[in-house]
Amino acid sequence: MKMIAATLMAGLLASTAYAQDYVAEIMQADRDFSQYAKDHTIAEAFALYMDDVDGRLLRGPGEPITGSGAIYESFVNYPEDLILHWEPSEGFASQAGDFGMTWGWYYIYRDGDMDQPADDRGKYVTIWRRNAEGEWRGLLDMGTRDGSYQRPDSPAVPASDD
Repeated sequence: MKMIAATLMAGLLASTAYAQDYVAEIMQADRDFSQYAKDHTIAEAFALYMDDVDGRLLRGPGEPITGSGAIYESFVNYPEDLILHWEPSEGFASQAGDFGMTWGWYYIYRDGDMDQPADDRGKYVTIWRRNAEGEWRGLLDMGTRDGSYQRPDSPAVPASDD
């Protein structure tokens, strides 16, 4: 009986360790995605890291933008000096290591200078799936702006009397 319990406990600990490894992989994929957007363009990063067919970008009131090509087109006219930077805060992964998600904070730098305070910020979530080549690709990406954020060096906006 003790042998069975020990075997079950070892299996449980091993599966937890694998899940933690998968979380680390997903977190790194998200960091790599952000770095690629900084080193190239936002459009190129989303085209590379979102799933070619099933990737979906949720924005505004319209329908999801589906597929890496359409997602690329949605970003292609962004100014080249605009930086969209993000950092995952937390990640989760399936025990099988084929599915997971990350969430964190994103920051927008309109003039391309990350040494200055961000012009805007918000939270995002990305749902990930491992493809046949073993690469993590985004299935769904969405963000929500932090409406309370005001760039620290911007003039205060007077409160409305309404």
